[in-house]
Amino acid sequence: MNDDYNYAAWFLGPKAEHSDTWEKMLVYTFRDYVHWRRNYFPEDNVVINSQLRRQHELSLDSLRDELTRILALFKAQNPIYSPRYIAHMVSEQTMPSVVGYFAGMLYNANNISGESSPIGFPLELEVGKIVADMLGFDPSQSWTHISSGGTIANIEALWIARTVKFVPFSVREYCQQQDIAYDITLPDGSVSDIREADDRTLLHLAPAEAVRMTRRLFYHQIEAGRTAEHIMDDYSDFVKKSDYNISERGISHVLTKVGASPRVYLSPSAHYSLKKAVNVLGYGSDALEIVDVDENFRMNTSLLRDKLMNASDDTYIAAVLGIAGTTEEGAVDPIHKITALRNELSATLNRSFWLHIDSAWGGYVRSLFKGYDLSSGNMDDKVERCRVNINTQTGECIWSGDDNNYRAYLSFPEADSVTIDPHKLGYIPYPAGMVSIRHGLVTELIRQDAAYVFDKHSCMLPDFGFKIGDIGSYILEGSKPGAAAASCYLAHKTIPLDIEGHGAIIKSTLISTQRLQRLMFEHFNHFAEYDRLVSRKHTTSSQADGAKRRLFTFRPIHRPDTNLICYMMVPVTAENGGEYTIDKSYSLAEINELNTRLYAAMSVGEDYKGLQSIDFFVSRTRLTDGLYNYDSIAKILKPLGITRKAYVKEGLFVLRSTVMNPLYQLAVREAEKDYLYDFIVALHGHASRILHEFER
Repeated sequence: MNDDYNYAAWFLGPKAEHSDTWEKMLVYTFRDYVHWRRNYFPEDNVVINSQLRRQHELSLDSLRDELTRILALFKAQNPIYSPRYIAHMVSEQTMPSVVGYFAGMLYNANNISGESSPIGFPLELEVGKIVADMLGFDPSQSWTHISSGGTIANIEALWIARTVKFVPFSVREYCQQQDIAYDITLPDGSVSDIREADDRTLLHLAPAEAVRMTRRLFYHQIEAGRTAEHIMDDYSDFVKKSDYNISERGISHVLTKVGASPRVYLSPSAHYSLKKAVNVLGYGSDALEIVDVDENFRMNTSLLRDKLMNASDDTYIAAVLGIAGTTEEGAVDPIHKITALRNELSATLNRSFWLHIDSAWGGYVRSLFKGYDLSSGNMDDKVERCRVNINTQTGECIWSGDDNNYRAYLSFPEADSVTIDPHKLGYIPYPAGMVSIRHGLVTELIRQDAAYVFDKHSCMLPDFGFKIGDIGSYILEGSKPGAAAASCYLAHKTIPLDIEGHGAIIKSTLISTQRLQRLMFEHFNHFAEYDRLVSRKHTTSSQADGAKRRLFTFRPIHRPDTNLICYMMVPVTAENGGEYTIDKSYSLAEINELNTRLYAAMSVGEDYKGLQSIDFFVSRTRLTDGLYNYDSIAKILKPLGITRKAYVKEGLFVLRSTVMNPLYQLAVREAEKDYLYDFIVALHGHASRILHEFER
């Protein structure tokens, strides 16, 4: 096999081509597990003897019957393994991840602590370091763990951001009471005595400075001759009584005391979990500051700048949320511009903020940026190095147009927290999300103890070095499956998170997405003349003339930043076989109806139909005025003849394809099967039928 396609070895394949290998791995795993059981205290007698096992056969018949029934039912599931499935953000998993998950399930570890899972626990910590390194964080100084999904990961990141913001107030209160003086660094680089810092100053400290504040207080006291354990106990007792303790007093009480009004800045493309988080954390929906997008569905950072620069003194910037791979369009916000804005805000207004990146979808794209040195040079140099390394390997340009994606992903290390979902572009079984916090010392600020399972001082070494003792002490969830850790560990150890390993999988899908976009742009020229010839052959002249006027094409509504592409069927006209123009005689309601019917023809939908009656699968979404206002995406809507009034009333129904399967290019070479071209053919056939049957 060509080295370009070595990653295909890790997938079962559309026709289960690697079934023998997978079966051997799964059987090997189970037999190894059985051997372990049988050899644990081998002198123990058998409990279920052969006679009992024969008696149990009748009881197990029902299990086989129910299993058979369930297996039959599962065949009605969407065929996510198939290159014909180009719909939602789900695909088949890699072999290492499946085998790892199976092994983890057998041992059924609860990764909440080292005591309950002495093996799974360190595996999860190691996975966290691997992923943190891919994201650009220092693995030894960051805190990364597996969650049930991106939703919990996002909530946890904002929960930590909230905690960090109010730690300085308790420290100031303690220092004032104990008359302890030391300097803190402000966002603009100046210094201030902690005892003299006002509320506004403390609210807008840089996250790294706020995180370090407690640790620096401890060091200061050690230098004064106090023991570490005495300091911890004394400060913990003080904080419990503090008016600034959110856990004890509640967020409303603390915000009222400091006179702060929280704001969370995000684009309308943000996942609903981020909006859910502001409610869970007690900010309320009024705290949301929506920053409109540009025509590429990326956050408009000019608008963000205006909002931040003009924020009132009592505004508490709880967080700014950037997205790397929006759920609807796969867009990548300009993270580099957000970090530059933070630097500007720090220098001019002495304000900083917590930057969280929701890369649940697009985080693994960062694997393209591992495998070569990025430690030196300025941003322009790094962008050029990445562009050359990534693009020239195949001779195809993955990202056309601006350098937004390169600059955004290269800016990840400047974020304070990142969400990433292994069960999406990590090709790992559900459930597996992850949250990575750049400042590992936050664990000292969020710890919750439980005497029956957690050790009070296990989070710290005697010299106050950073150490994680028990995962459960620091997270929002309770019991958690060790299977997810085993799955992620085996996958990431087997398929390195760099450009030669997992990056090759990601790269393949990005190239396929770009090709799909090109095919859509070329659709009209490929198919319009063919349709006219067919119409003239099988219809009367008058009918043919009517058929000629019912032309259409497919129009992507954006340039893909990742593996998602949104598009729509659009009726067009063409003069003398020339370039098409939008047929503006169709109302927006009619266009929406045509695309709704097209979606129904290529999805299971509400009315179940046999899967083999669907040649290709698509997804859909709807753009509404409540999500994107007309002005923010006017460059998309106006060429389609969509007026403001119509858009506000109807919204825009669009088709949505997620190009996750990495085997499209290999299928062309080895199976002489061009699934992406066939997909366009299928789209064309369904659209042609729907348009000609459409009653106007």
